Amino acid sequence: MTILNKPAGTQRALFQGRTGKLPWEQAGTLVDLRSELKEILQETWSTKQGTSMDAKYVYILHPRATEKDVLAYASFTQDTVKTAARNLFTVMLSDHFGICEEPENLLKKTEVNKAVFESPDGEKRIKAFQDKYGVEAHASLEDVDYDEETQKARDIVSKATSIDDAINKLIASGMNRPDAEKIVRMLNVPGVQEFIISVDAKGLENLHDVTMLGGLGKVGKK
Repeated sequence: MTILNKPAGTQRALFQGRTGKLPWEQAGTLVDLRSELKEILQETWSTKQGTSMDAKYVYILHPRATEKDVLAYASFTQDTVKTAARNLFTVMLSDHFGICEEPENLLKKTEVNKAVFESPDGEKRIKAFQDKYGVEAHASLEDVDYDEETQKARDIVSKATSIDDAINKLIASGMNRPDAEKIVRMLNVPGVQEFIISVDAKGLENLHDVTMLGGLGKVGKK
């Protein structure tokens, strides 16, 4: 527990089995070093391309058994510590998802955890959190996959023989053309590719920012 010395305006930690408080000291907050703060959180984040990913991660916190850490931990409510942990780990993971250009890479949970939590920047941010709140902190991405709508679109596009076919299949499923074209460009599906074609367009020198949609079939038809 924490011990308050009001005349001196100080406090210290008193551990079990050690000398008790002095006559002029008062008992403060009781801290159970065996306590555990834990949350399992479900989130949906977008990649750089705009692909929506459903993710589940867990964090676990334990108070650290040093006087400095006990005093730090006792100065916050458990809800405050949990909110700070949630904000930290959610931002760390969502930032990583947001700069990812290949959604498939996010399915590799071990690599994502290393990149987010074991990088020099990640370790620095976690250490700052631990020192501020007096806890040992661990977080881990437990599950990740495309969200339901994206997975449905992937299933449709994966059966297409060309980009035009993929767009038409998405439109047939109820999607409008602009959204269908965006989804096809966004999804990196094997067998369906987008090509950039340079053409000589005399008289159209001011033409720019043109997207040409179409593609070769999976068997290489021309």
